[in-house]
Amino acid sequence: MHFHHLSARPLDYQYPYPDFAQVIYVAEATNFRPKARQPDEWVVSIAFRPIAEVQALDLSPVHRVFFQAALKLRGTG
Repeated sequence: MHFHHLSARPLDYQYPYPDFAQVIYVAEATNFRPKARQPDEWVVSIAFRPIAEVQALDLSPVHRVFFQAALKLRGTG
């Protein structure tokens, strides 16, 4: 995703400005390996969920778009 800040750059801002990007990956889990999970300060929780359960979640419009795109890529959406 490409982002563009609309406000003035804060004096102590250490990140790319005014434009920056976030890479989005799509992957499909084949094995559950709990020790492979690596939460950090940006991740609140990590979980594998069945597709039907995710479809029932109250996702934000942006997250719903990404979810639908991932389903389309795997041929189920």
